[in-house]
Amino acid sequence: MKQKSIAIDADDKKILFVYLSKSRSGLDTIFFLKRTLKHYMNKTRIIADVDKGPWYLWVIKRLGLAYDHQKFGERNAIELWFSPFKHRIKRFWKRFPYKSSMHSIESWCLAYVSIYNLGRCLY
Repeated sequence: MKQKSIAIDADDKKILFVYLSKSRSGLDTIFFLKRTLKHYMNKTRIIADVDKGPWYLWVIKRLGLAYDHQKFGERNAIELWFSPFKHRIKRFWKRFPYKSSMHSIESWCLAYVSIYNLGRCLY
């Protein structure tokens, strides 16, 4: 799993969409953004940090989306989500068990996101 992309609601900090891929490219980013926007068209404000990937901004501009480039501030919601996520997968020595299928990894992440969002509702 080389690229982990997430979409977070800026208002309530719930996870909207998680995308995992085996590569890091503009095509993966296009797929992630198009799939996210398909379900959340009314949430069009994008807060981006290129994370050493120049293709992120290229894709955002190519799709004609408005964005704010931030290193801190509201963008920290993404980092605040990745911190407990990374802490949790350390139990797997930063990788999932040997020969895990992409489907099983996605299922585990979906369960993690569901529990995370449920916790956001309760507080």
